[in-house]
Amino acid sequence: MAEQDVPLRRFRPRDLEDVSRLVTGTIEASYAPVYPREAIDFFLEYHTVEQIMENADRGCTFVLEPGGRIVGTGTLLGTTIKRVFVHPSRQRRDTAPS
Repeated sequence: MAEQDVPLRRFRPRDLEDVSRLVTGTIEASYAPVYPREAIDFFLEYHTVEQIMENADRGCTFVLEPGGRIVGTGTLLGTTIKRVFVHPSRQRRDTAPS
């Protein structure tokens, strides 16, 4: 996939519900085989909709949106990278077209 074809864009406030669903769904699916329930609950409490919005307001949040569906997100707060999540169905895949 050519660089200009990457469906990456800035987060918009109307993306909040989709980004929150992506983050919580990814935590539930990807962390369960590795972490105890208490740790998963901690991560879920850390990545609330309020935190997602606050970080987006203070920093620079991006979403990856191929085909109109948000499948990835990440935030830069100064020099800190936060909240990088990729939908489990898109993890460990080559993004180049077949």
